[in-house]
Amino acid sequence: AGISRQIDKLVEDELLIPEYAEKIKVADIESFFKSEIGKRLLNARKIYRELPFGRLIDAKPFFPQAGDEKIFVQGIIDLLFVDSSGKYILLDYKTDANVTAEEVRERYKIQIRLYTQAAEDLLSVKIAEKYLYLLSGRKCVRVFER
Repeated sequence: AGISRQIDKLVEDELLIPEYAEKIKVADIESFFKSEIGKRLLNARKIYRELPFGRLIDAKPFFPQAGDEKIFVQGIIDLLFVDSSGKYILLDYKTDANVTAEEVRERYKIQIRLYTQAAEDLLSVKIAEKYLYLLSGRKCVRVFER
């Protein structure tokens, strides 16, 4: 009920159009908050939502053939939180369906590396854990790539 009320409030505040609101699967969101990672989020010490970044970085770690070139990268980190034990946790939501954990790790490995580097540099912290949460499959995939 609380999730539905929030969706209604977003529509009322004109932050979400009704057509999109109708497509939101409340059960998928509810499932997230019942998951282990969702429970950790609910008990977080600090939460950063939609954290924007823009940076000029060395291209070589991501594209070995790039040599000494730099690339400008910008994005928005869906969620970064400090759990109850003080660990920084990076979480990115995905809508991919019918994919294995390995497929999703491979598909988003560069994005997660960029987001990790950006968050660590912006906040001067170490990201302890990284996850992709597949809303459609209601599955949390840990990313071990650095």
